[in-house]
Order: sequence, then structure tokens, then C-alpha cells
Amino acid sequence: YALEMIETDNKRRKAEEQYRLIAENSSDTRWVLQPDGKLTYHSPAVMKLRGYTPEEADNIPLNETLTPESIAKIAKMIEEDSNKPVPLRVNEYRLELEMFRKDKSTVWTDVSVHVNRDPDGNVAGFQGSTRDISERKKVEDDLRALALQRETLIRELKHRVKNNLNIIAGLLSLESERSADEGTARIFSNAISRIQTMRIIYDRL
Repeated sequence: YALEMIETDNKRRKAEEQYRLIAENSSDTRWVLQPDGKLTYHSPAVMKLRGYTPEEADNIPLNETLTPESIAKIAKMIEEDSNKPVPLRVNEYRLELEMFRKDKSTVWTDVSVHVNRDPDGNVAGFQGSTRDISERKKVEDDLRALALQRETLIRELKHRVKNNLNIIAGLLSLESERSADEGTARIFSNAISRIQTMRIIYDRL
């Protein structure tokens, strides 16, 4: 078992070296995270993403790297994974996480996570890449705001149309009551009936 552990450790170190080579030339931020939550590597792209040098980013605790909501999302992912039988555990995840920048602002990121496991299937660490999706999130927020605005306008329009129909129906009813002519009263009655039908249609829209 000890030899197996050593071999696994050697493979992990070799994989990390290859990973770092790729990371140095990537526009995405690459990183390595230990099981205890300590970040041990960031690629140079972290400077553009968060304003920190790789060395600075390595020394920032996870709870100061991610917002509380994002940490809760990761904790839930790990808990759900650990409750699964080993053969069903997933090694690849994709999450949208909010990170703190050096200037105290936050940035929304798309994070691809690869889980490193020991021979027993337990988590031995994580590595992954992080991409800035601030512009995409802004567009999504704008679209949601526009959709909400549209729904509000439609509700207001329906309300006004129904009110106008009620007013017209009321006026026609008054005219119908005042009319002594049976034919004219029937015309008013038919008109009122059609308005009521229109109100029912608007209620179902």
C-alpha cells in the first residue's frame, strides 16, 4: 500500500508539472487547490482576473478568495460527492463562482474543476481553470431586467384595457336602460356581451 501511495504521489507531481507548463501560456487562470483548502498555485493570468500576483493569490485563504455564497456552493458539491459510492463519484465539475478582486470588487467566473483522487476514491486535491464571465453575467442581468420590465408593462396594459372595457360596458348599460326602443336596447345588450367576452379573453392571457 505504501508503494502504491508513493507511485500515486509521483504521478500527481508529474501531472502538476505538466499542468503548470500549460497554465503559463493560457489566458485563463489556472490553479491548484489542496484538500485542506490551501491554494498552492496560480498561473500569471490571475493578475488580469483579480489584480493579484500569483504569489499573493496563493497566500489568500479560500474564504477571502470566494464570496460566502460561492464557498457554500463548493461545500455542497463536495458533500454530495462524498456521499456517493466511489464508482459514481464525479471528477469533472463546472461552476459559476464569484471571486474577490484586490480592489475589493468582485468578478463572476466560470470555473472548470478536475478532482484528483487517491486509490480509494477520496479527494486528494483539485486543479482547474477560471475564466472571467462578467460581461456575460451583465448581459444576462440586463435580459432579466428587460423581461421583468416587459412583464410589468404587459400587466399594466392588461389592467388598463380591462378598466376601459369596464367603463365602456358601464356606459352602454346606462344607455341601454335609458333607451325605450327594444331594438336599440338589444344592440346595446349585444355590445355589452361582446365586451364581457373580451374581458374573459384578457383574463386568460
